[in-house]
Amino acid sequence: MKDWDFGFYGKGARGYAHYKQAFDRTQKSGRPQSGGPHPGGPGSGLGCLLCGLGVVLAAAGLAGFAWLLDGLGALLG
Repeated sequence: MKDWDFGFYGKGARGYAHYKQAFDRTQKSGRPQSGGPHPGGPGSGLGCLLCGLGVVLAAAGLAGFAWLLDGLGALLG
């Protein structure tokens, strides 16, 4: 960085140390920062629920479309 200016973290060696700590903290893998799974995150089950809801809605939409085509065929035929 130009003149060892790390913006929010400060200048010089102290600014670099704070920047490096924040960088390392965000790059760690393993445990989440907040202490638990986030809504919709891994392990919460919300993804499976939403996927199942999507499948049900798609099936209902297809059934409704088939019913509409059947009624239209009866009117025209």
